[in-house]
Amino acid sequence: MRNFLACIVINNVCKRFSSSLVKYHAPPEYISRLRECYRLEEYKKIVVPIFKKALLYGNRVAVADTTGEYSYLQLYMNSKRLSKQISNICGSGSSSSVGCFGSNDVLTILNLWACWISGQVAIPLKSTWKFENLQEIIMESKIKLLITSKDAREVAQKLAKSQEIVLITVDYDFAKNQSYSFNFNREIFMADKLVVFEGLLQNNFYTNADAMKIYSIDGAEDDKKLQNYILTHNHINSEMKDIANVWNISANDRILNILPSFNTNSFVSNQMFPLILGSTLQIHYPFDPVKAWSIILGINVPVKDRINLVVAESKIFDLLIMEHERIFSKDSRMVEYIRDYCTKHIHLMICCGNNLSVSTFSKWFGITGHSLFENHHITKYKSKLKELQPEKEKQSNANLPNTILPECKFRIIDSENNVLMESYGDSIMAHYKQVSGTLIGHLWISSPGQDTFIDSGKIVSYENGNIVVLGPSNKSKQQ
Repeated sequence: MRNFLACIVINNVCKRFSSSLVKYHAPPEYISRLRECYRLEEYKKIVVPIFKKALLYGNRVAVADTTGEYSYLQLYMNSKRLSKQISNICGSGSSSSVGCFGSNDVLTILNLWACWISGQVAIPLKSTWKFENLQEIIMESKIKLLITSKDAREVAQKLAKSQEIVLITVDYDFAKNQSYSFNFNREIFMADKLVVFEGLLQNNFYTNADAMKIYSIDGAEDDKKLQNYILTHNHINSEMKDIANVWNISANDRILNILPSFNTNSFVSNQMFPLILGSTLQIHYPFDPVKAWSIILGINVPVKDRINLVVAESKIFDLLIMEHERIFSKDSRMVEYIRDYCTKHIHLMICCGNNLSVSTFSKWFGITGHSLFENHHITKYKSKLKELQPEKEKQSNANLPNTILPECKFRIIDSENNVLMESYGDSIMAHYKQVSGTLIGHLWISSPGQDTFIDSGKIVSYENGNIVVLGPSNKSKQQ
């Protein structure tokens, strides 16, 4: 039998990483025209994939991790380089299945972008999954190619050999490459309202093409059939835009991401979403509570590089609380400084993954002055789910179950200080009447056992038992 196994190691050992990112200077009129072309295409319901948006933010830092900083241009150019290798194996625009072993660093994003530039369907994989499950995924999805980092190479090599498929290993030197020269006139052709990228598929391909196939394995029963669902490029773009809008993210934000579990179900909604708007994603991995607190408080960090938004798992907040109690709790001045700094300089703190306990919520609020908002936003095709949810009329002064913060009291107040909704123990009193819609107001929270309500500083919406942050409000007060 012919052996199809091939191992391609992609790296660049000739040049050491420099902290200075590669620079390119596009004339402002090019960026303006490119942005206008994107706007017109999106107006026509044509999908502009995230990697093409990267050229709007060229020199900005896209991702920072333990290996360095990577600009949007670096991600674009190096993803494009990798995509050529993928196309040589799968064929450009063939929508072939490509398995990508994920990791908590820049390589996961680079590999996904490369798959999409080549016009393939990416299937995120984890080396910790059972080998039998990985084999089943490869056979079921007819995966033609595996891409891995050095961390998962042992499992990937064994898998590639057993299934007789090609394996590409990508390392950090490849992602750090800066040896290219970017020529805007050569890379992009614009005429009237048309934009064409050298070596890339047209946007109308991405309007209807599949982007990812997600398998849900973590926490599944051994005898349970592997569950999967497909995400199109349209779904992914909409997902990232919606989340960025809900959390009020802008290109000026720097998001600290501490998600060591690396959940393939929610990678787009919890990690990659800031890149759709030109923000900086700072990945902290492996987790170190001392270093994490230093990053949060901006200790020995230039002002321009300080984070202003935190996304982490609930267990991470527990560990940060323990570290705070161990180091800072006996120093009243430091305790006050931390709360003051976080209140003034951190825009939002989001908890992902496992359910957030009331104890963690209360302690974190006491330490930082921030209400932790849970993000259970799992990346899925949700339009079908919405069709299945009947719209019910909400009656005035209706009692609803309090499943949001059962041990805390909260209120939603309008701009004239009228209480629209408030919680009482295990129920919520809704002081309004409307047919299918969303209640919007200022969120006030009282810690367990306290009668004083404190403004969370956030404008929120409430619908169907869910509170979603829409953006910051004015300075906090007390009631």
